[in-house]
Amino acid sequence: MEVFSKNEVHLKQNKSDTKARQNRRELFTKIVKCHFDIENDVLALSNSSVSDYLVSWTSESSDTVTDDDIKYLISARNDPTVWAEGLEPTYQKFLSQVSASKLACLLSIL
Repeated sequence: MEVFSKNEVHLKQNKSDTKARQNRRELFTKIVKCHFDIENDVLALSNSSVSDYLVSWTSESSDTVTDDDIKYLISARNDPTVWAEGLEPTYQKFLSQVSASKLACLLSIL
């Protein structure tokens, strides 16, 4: 999401940048398919309309990403359930399963 957000800021400054528009589509597709594809685990959201919109987006074949699509993705990012029941607990569970030496190794790579 950070890369996507940075790309959006760049697009606002340079509306005619075709590379940034292509990145927008690729990044949006990767994020939505990873977290809202019905065949995978759908990320829990407190707002079911946002979740439904993003799940339905994955089943449609669209060549462009609209401003509404972006609005819904940003809403999903800021959803309190993502942090309370979605990504944060999963990350904490991962940390508890990884030994300190493996974690130090992973962090040194970052």
